Amino acid sequence: MKIKALIVEDEINNQKLIEKYLTAYCPYIHIIGLTTGVNDTLAFLENNKPEVAFMDISLTDGNAFDLLAKLNDINFEIIFITSHEKYAIQAFRLHALDYILKPVNPDDLIKCCKLLRDKKLNSIEKLKHLVHNTGEAPKIAIHSFESIDFVEIKHIIRLESDENYTRLFTASGKPYLSSKSIKYYEELLEPFGFFRVHKSHVINTAYIVSVNKNDSGNVVVRDNTDIPIARRRKQEFLDFLAMTFKG
Repeated sequence: MKIKALIVEDEINNQKLIEKYLTAYCPYIHIIGLTTGVNDTLAFLENNKPEVAFMDISLTDGNAFDLLAKLNDINFEIIFITSHEKYAIQAFRLHALDYILKPVNPDDLIKCCKLLRDKKLNSIEKLKHLVHNTGEAPKIAIHSFESIDFVEIKHIIRLESDENYTRLFTASGKPYLSSKSIKYYEELLEPFGFFRVHKSHVINTAYIVSVNKNDSGNVVVRDNTDIPIARRRKQEFLDFLAMTFKG
């Protein structure tokens, strides 16, 4: 298992040192980007989806808290690496996985990365238990206030966020309203060919009818719903389709 990582560090020497330590001691960490400030990190996140960001607090054009405040949703773990001990409380309010003080000790970084890896592995195992395999086709349990419905994953066309709830639309035409968040379903269904194209939409790529690749990209699925593709997810989505549907 490789964990995609972004290093956000304004001091190039520290950036190279963190990259060196991760490469040498944590081979399961796959570095996909190096940035130095708020603006270049936002630009990077438009087209890339790291699973973890190793982040300094003081950046070239602002600070990490400015950066995180500009994101609609934070879909990655945060590990702060900084000289400023005074920001620890603020960092953990953002649910940071860890807070490492400079100068960076490789042992601290290794320990933190092992914690990250264990968390990812535990999440995968939990998700496996949530998918009910009957021997014919895997199903998921959809929890609502009134019932628990078991639906075959292959029959789910798309999911749409409805504030803290999620609406699921199926090939039979029957909709479901779940008390779980769309992020919950994104993680649960990703191994089955589902992709979150927008903060409010997850689609089953098996039901794609067409994809519009222009600036205001959109995807049409089997139930004739026209779904927007977020700019920051567009390139990753197109790459995913190219790998999944060759030809």
